[in-house]
Amino acid sequence: MNKAAVKDTMYGAITELMTNPLFYWRSPIGSLYSNWTEAGKVALHELVEKMTPIIDQADRDEKADAAKNFLFSTLKGDA
Repeated sequence: MNKAAVKDTMYGAITELMTNPLFYWRSPIGSLYSNWTEAGKVALHELVEKMTPIIDQADRDEKADAAKNFLFSTLKGDA
């Protein structure tokens, strides 16, 4: 999974949690008064723990691709 896909997944998952009143209480007054419920805090923590290895791998893949591209362009004499 590339970084853009990871970002979209994280945004989508957090937004989905926020639409469920079991996880997030949305204040009618405004966002400053809205907050995560205890169940929401647990769900958010679990989401981050599950996504961390995916984020780490996406970062490693991006760096490996950049290194390969640099190596190949150097070997071809483009750099």
